[in-house]
Amino acid sequence: GRSLERSGPVLVALTAGCGAAFLTQLGTSFGDTLLTLPLLGALRLILSTLRATRHSALLIFLAGVLGGIACGLKPLTGIYAIALGAALVSLPGTLSTRGRRLSVLAAGGFIGLVASAGWWYWHVWQLTGNPLFPYYNDIFESPLYWDERFVFSTFLPKTWLEAIFYPWIWLANPTRVSEARFVNLAIPGLMT
Repeated sequence: GRSLERSGPVLVALTAGCGAAFLTQLGTSFGDTLLTLPLLGALRLILSTLRATRHSALLIFLAGVLGGIACGLKPLTGIYAIALGAALVSLPGTLSTRGRRLSVLAAGGFIGLVASAGWWYWHVWQLTGNPLFPYYNDIFESPLYWDERFVFSTFLPKTWLEAIFYPWIWLANPTRVSEARFVNLAIPGLMT
């Protein structure tokens, strides 16, 4: 009931803060752990629209801004921005309501991205001809790099079968998915 509503977020934060993925990044320059703050804040804002009908568009817009800021600071967090969109679309509502919500989230995301990294993307574009250099050079065709997609595939699954069983591969061989060794029973446990 109410006690879980109050203590639930604290328990989730403690669980995540003691998890293998979090602990192996302490003291590194990856930045993933720090960027969970705006992303989780965005998710919290999206979930709060379930109760607040009066300002739901503003909450969704602010969630987009937070997600956009995270993407601007580290473009690889874009996958979580997609997840925010999926979470938003999963909320109750008609198809047109869901489409409007998604548009508001995207607008906020664009503003957050431009506010946090627009100046840098512009600077890199002026220097190299590609705002995301060296990524997506098959599209932007900067003369400073090959016209091919730059993909760091070291930790990606190699086959469809491996993709399906990836959480268990994490458990069996942590260095297959990360630079640091770790054991995290929660990942396959949640999926079982």
